[in-house]
Amino acid sequence: MKKLKQRISIQNRKRKFNLAISHIKENDHIIDVGVDPSFSTSTNYFEKWYTLPNKLTCLGVSDDFTRFRKEFSNYELIEFDGVNFPEFERKFDFAFSNAVIEHVGDYEKQVNWLKNINKITKKLFITTPNRWLPFETHSMTFFFHWFPDKIRNYIYCKIGKGFYADNYIWLLGEKDLRKMLMEAGFQILDFQRNKFLFFTIDFVAICQASE
Repeated sequence: MKKLKQRISIQNRKRKFNLAISHIKENDHIIDVGVDPSFSTSTNYFEKWYTLPNKLTCLGVSDDFTRFRKEFSNYELIEFDGVNFPEFERKFDFAFSNAVIEHVGDYEKQVNWLKNINKITKKLFITTPNRWLPFETHSMTFFFHWFPDKIRNYIYCKIGKGFYADNYIWLLGEKDLRKMLMEAGFQILDFQRNKFLFFTIDFVAICQASE
């Protein structure tokens, strides 16, 4: 199952990366919102595959970014607390954020997080896993993420996956994501559903920020 997940994940990431790159213009100033201090085959793929001459700024929640700084020394890294976004002299032209919003907190926190991104960019490319996919890719379990929080957390703890209980993840359906983006002041220019067989794995929204 792990190997299948990894193969599907890499193909899906390449598809999203190529789509994001196709929306970047020659002189765009770019920011990746939510880079990961850890390293695996699935983390920071935007930085790993990025070859454009455009300046790339990386925004990450304060942690041990020693290896990140070493591996990606040609990119600017800015650390913050995950809530209070830094101020910039000008808006970025393009913001990329892959599978981050589901980790920032509940509905209200997610909307506030999007509002903060709206303040720093002109366009947003955002992705998040589909809550209604039967297989939950973080915990590698079926269906438990659909249960009420208390029952889900109890089961995770009982099967040795307590790390995924409590406040680890807030998955979104399509309606949730669309509603949040509009509440945060974004205009959705394009909305895509990445699929495997008959199932939607995740969503991609390409949005215009408010002026």
